[in-house]
Formats: sequence, C-alpha cells, structure tokens
Amino acid sequence: MNLQQAIEKIRLLPQEEQQKVVEFVSSLESVPARDSVPATQNGVSFSQETFFGIWRNRTEMTDGISWVRKLRENEWPS
Repeated sequence: MNLQQAIEKIRLLPQEEQQKVVEFVSSLESVPARDSVPATQNGVSFSQETFFGIWRNRTEMTDGISWVRKLRENEWPS
C-alpha cells in the first residue's frame, strides 16, 4: 500500500477512527529517529568504554552466528 492508498482508506474510516490515526501519527513526531541517537553517553564514546571489544580476540567467536547456533543446539537439542 502506498501513501495515497492509505489516505483513501483512512478517509473511509469513521470520524472517531480517523482521529485515532491522527493521534498516532502525531505521536510518531515525538519519537527520535535512529539517526539522531548519539553515539555517546555521558560524554563518553561507546568505543572508549572498558567493555568495548572484550571479545575481539576470542577465536571461537570469529563467526558469531555459527557460535550462537552451536550454543543453542547444545543447550536446546531438537
């Protein structure tokens, strides 16, 4: 569905339901976009935090997806 189709469907809704759509859309304006979330917290870059990179040299985790899959298979066999 594109924007024009959505608008047409909204127009077919009862007035009370249209108001709910308006309120929902308005609420989205107060949610920060992902791009606007700072990469720092308390003025410190995450890459400078002590925990950053703690698994960097773990050879068993070079392929994180396979490592997690194997861990799950061992913990929850099917």
